[in-house]
Amino acid sequence: MRHGSIPRALICYVSHIDVVDFSSEAIEEDKKLPQGDDPKLRWILGPIEAVTLFPPYDLITAGANLHWMDWSVVITKIRENLKPGRYLALIENIIQPVRCE
Repeated sequence: MRHGSIPRALICYVSHIDVVDFSSEAIEEDKKLPQGDDPKLRWILGPIEAVTLFPPYDLITAGANLHWMDWSVVITKIRENLKPGRYLALIENIIQPVRCE
């Protein structure tokens, strides 16, 4: 299941979400899924280690792909972009998107 499922499931509860993926094909596929074209989503192309982010963030999530990343770079980047006292959530099971009312 695409990691784009995480932000699409959270979209009803936030003002905006930045979604990072290194694959333009994956981003285009995720945009076609329910709520994938929501204006609250900003799709950012590139590896998390190299992309420009738009902090500060209240929540950063990572799915099953975290083990492929350069942890020394990624954990530092998370710490630098997350608001103090906020959260990194590691999500194993993808929750299904909900329709916002």
